[in-house]
Amino acid sequence: MAALTVARVLRLTIAALAGGIALGPTARAAERRAAGRITLAAEESWDGNVFRMAQGPLRNVESRVTTGTVRWEGAMRGVALTYGLEAVGYSGVAATENHVRQTFGGAGHGAWWAADWDWNAQWLVVDGADVSPRFGGGRNCFAITAPRERRDQTQSRTALAGTWRWGREFVRLVGGLTDYDLRTDRQAGPGVDNYVDRSDRVGGVDGGWRSGQGNAFFIGYRWGGQRQDRDGGKLSDRTNRYERVLVGCDGRVVEKLRLTVQLGPERHRYRADSVGPGEIERLWVDASATWQVAKGATLQGGTKRLQAVASTGTVSSQDITHFVQGRVQLAARWSATLGVRRSTGIYDGAVRDDELLSGTCAVAWRPRTGGEFTLTYLNEAGRDRTGVKDATREFHRAVVGLGAGWEF
Repeated sequence: MAALTVARVLRLTIAALAGGIALGPTARAAERRAAGRITLAAEESWDGNVFRMAQGPLRNVESRVTTGTVRWEGAMRGVALTYGLEAVGYSGVAATENHVRQTFGGAGHGAWWAADWDWNAQWLVVDGADVSPRFGGGRNCFAITAPRERRDQTQSRTALAGTWRWGREFVRLVGGLTDYDLRTDRQAGPGVDNYVDRSDRVGGVDGGWRSGQGNAFFIGYRWGGQRQDRDGGKLSDRTNRYERVLVGCDGRVVEKLRLTVQLGPERHRYRADSVGPGEIERLWVDASATWQVAKGATLQGGTKRLQAVASTGTVSSQDITHFVQGRVQLAARWSATLGVRRSTGIYDGAVRDDELLSGTCAVAWRPRTGGEFTLTYLNEAGRDRTGVKDATREFHRAVVGLGAGWEF
């Protein structure tokens, strides 16, 4: 794609804010009907390791990063709508990572067949490079994910839930689909990633009850499937079917502590010719908590544990994430945010156990004239946990940024 200079990023941002250069009478009428708000933001940052590499030709590549963002939130005929545009420009060798991201979202609620139905959908379109970087050697799995998300692609996520209620008891039908369409060209030779398309579809049912305080407790069953294409002439894949039994709760443990938990065992059955075990049983977890520690101070935490198919080949992996983040109001117009995160990727059928440790700090100031200015710092490290300590799979990265945003 065309180089994203600072001026080009700003032009894209202003054009999106202006509504696409010109609006006809029909578009203006629709705009007036859609009550909403617009957020405009810009950030200038320095990235000390764009590719998350400490070895090879892309090791420790530094770059200035210019980001312009526009986001619109509104509603039309009872449907919540969102649109976002983000243009990101890099400098020097890292200019291959220039990209534009557009996000479209919708959510709604309705009643049908004596049930309350809720749905939401998100669609992401990335206009970026159509080939992967040439790493020139081994790399941590988290060095794969960051450049991949900047490549030409579309992602879609949809979810639907219908709930029937009888007093405090309820039955809920759920369904969801996640799809990744990587529109990158195939390359030959070592040190490149040829991404494959993937999808995950799931459906199921929950049954439970609500306490007098409104807390929900339930048990559920899920059945689904994961698809991993054989793009690029690969001889096998980890396409699979899975089922999961879970228990869950959603509500306030005490007045200032909200807890949402779903967990249970799941079983994946893979193709007989795939690389790795033909059947895997593991614990699936999706949990989060929010604690209002004091006035102006909030602490959040969460953990996820799931089985996934890789985006670059013929394997599957167990992905685990834990995070804690705190936000405190320092003064009337000053606030600070601190966070830590630990992610691991454990491959099936391959000796790979990668880890990413990261810490973030941000200080925000809201002047009387409006807007918000934020100074951010990110420090992260990739580690090889196999015991071999492969240097090609370990890295360090630091990012410092200064941003500003306004809401209209």
